[in-house]
Amino acid sequence: MGVAMYLVGLPNPVLWGVLAFALNFLPFIGAVVGAFLVAAFGILSFDTLGLGLLPAGLYLTLTSVEGQFITPSVLGRRLEMNTVSVFLTVIVWSWLWSVPGALMAVPFLLLLKVICNNVPGLATLGNFLGPRQSSDAG
Repeated sequence: MGVAMYLVGLPNPVLWGVLAFALNFLPFIGAVVGAFLVAAFGILSFDTLGLGLLPAGLYLTLTSVEGQFITPSVLGRRLEMNTVSVFLTVIVWSWLWSVPGALMAVPFLLLLKVICNNVPGLATLGNFLGPRQSSDAG
């Protein structure tokens, strides 16, 4: 984010990168607050309204891509979970419980995966959610 803010000419790009990092831990609200702050600072920093809103649009675009595509993909690979199941779980739990649901979506999915791995009748669902962890040492 800092590089993007530097490229559009917004002063203090390191500040915006650090702020984006910190606000990333607040689902939905963090992106809105960050975009609002960038918009306010951009309007004050640039001569025209269009140029002033450009950094905010870029901020929203980058946070949307990161939150909707990059993070679910990385979590899906790192946790050895199906990317589609991670993405759908976050969407469903966000819809049901808003911010608390978004925060608890992946832990709930991991709990379901562990249960599926240990209950023979749920093996098909467990295989869909991700590969079974091998307990063999060698």
